Amino acid sequence: MRIGLLMKDCSAYHELARGLTDLGHQVAALTKNYPLAPLDYHEIAQFMRAAHGYDIIHNCMGTAPVIFSPFVTTPMLCMLDEYLNADEAAVCRDAPAHCYFAADSRGHAIDGLRHLFILENGMDIMPMYLSAYKIILREHTREDQRPWGFYRVLLDQGDHKVKQITVWPGKRLSLQSHRRRAEHWVIVNGQARVTVNDRVSELCTREAVDIPPGAAHRIQNIGEGPLVFIEVQQGDYFGEDDIIRLEDDFGRA
Repeated sequence: MRIGLLMKDCSAYHELARGLTDLGHQVAALTKNYPLAPLDYHEIAQFMRAAHGYDIIHNCMGTAPVIFSPFVTTPMLCMLDEYLNADEAAVCRDAPAHCYFAADSRGHAIDGLRHLFILENGMDIMPMYLSAYKIILREHTREDQRPWGFYRVLLDQGDHKVKQITVWPGKRLSLQSHRRRAEHWVIVNGQARVTVNDRVSELCTREAVDIPPGAAHRIQNIGEGPLVFIEVQQGDYFGEDDIIRLEDDFGRA
């Protein structure tokens, strides 16, 4: 496994790096002292820019790397300090879905935080980390990558299907239509330009749009960060072969 390890300069994290290496994993580590200086943030950003080369990022450096997480797709396990101030807690709550968090059983839970692993005190920490890696990687493989971003299926029932869709800055989905389903889009984060037949509108967080069956539609990320929206499909068939592409930036039929 290729692990990108962001860590504070302390003996426990150096032992973690050695332990992972001894087990045969490839570890690329960035070590920083606190408090962080402006140059440190630059180096963290550079490290995250190379995140596509890792299977997982293990963040033991606090919330600073979480700030850069929306710009990468590599899953990240983030260790929470025992105490977080309100701003740090908000950063964690707003992190994308590929960020997972861990705290020991003495730590303070953060309301609304997704994917929280509890590490039991007094137990060998390495097996718990390795187990968390496996769970995260298995969960992350459910994402379906596309040239414009990726999506995850949240729910798939007989008469409806729900996806969480992420679109990279400057990218847009194909102009398309569906015969057998209607769609409802709710913007979760970012800025979108939405086309439904001849109507073009710009939507931001918490705004929504309905797309009836047969309507030509498209969504584009016009913001500087990732666009995330929820797509609720309703109909009698949700297969990808019910996509009629009218225009596509990536040459797909």
